[in-house]
Amino acid sequence: MLEPLLFSVHTCNNRGGVKLGSNVLILSVRIGFAYLANLRVEYDLGQIGLVTLLTSKAMGASVVCITVAKQVEDIMGDKAEISIECSGATPCVQTAIYVTEPGGCVVLVGCCQKVIDLPVMAASLREVDIRGNLRYCNCYPTALEMVASGKVDVKPLITHRFSLEDSIKAFETTLRGEGIKAMIDCAR
Repeated sequence: MLEPLLFSVHTCNNRGGVKLGSNVLILSVRIGFAYLANLRVEYDLGQIGLVTLLTSKAMGASVVCITVAKQVEDIMGDKAEISIECSGATPCVQTAIYVTEPGGCVVLVGCCQKVIDLPVMAASLREVDIRGNLRYCNCYPTALEMVASGKVDVKPLITHRFSLEDSIKAFETTLRGEGIKAMIDCAR
């Protein structure tokens, strides 16, 4: 269960430059909840926006919506300093660029198609940095400490549990995009 949190620690600390008081937008389907948990614990953020298909006020988002860049900006009260794009969906990547403030940063976490249509001039003219993110080098100690100390509870990320005999159902559930994390209990 550390894997989603590891991505978050690496993205926020090493790639996104998240600092105390930052306005952060998370564009996500599922993995964004781990980012949300990390951001709530490690940073006293100004606003956290969560654009997602799953509603998660219980996880602590100050804004939960499915919308476009201007509406996100209106709801957050400002443009995001850092946008963390976790879905890989072209419209979400585009939204991240438009809603990020001049001089801000968009971190691409989600896997997308090899080639997508990006508003490059919107990023260039406003000097929005677009950064990639691959894995999570040297982040295990931080993530382990966060979970071991009780600062982050990863249990809410587990939305489905299956026995080993029902492992095919676990994969089918995940392929349908249901829930956040499906766990297979291998104990007999």
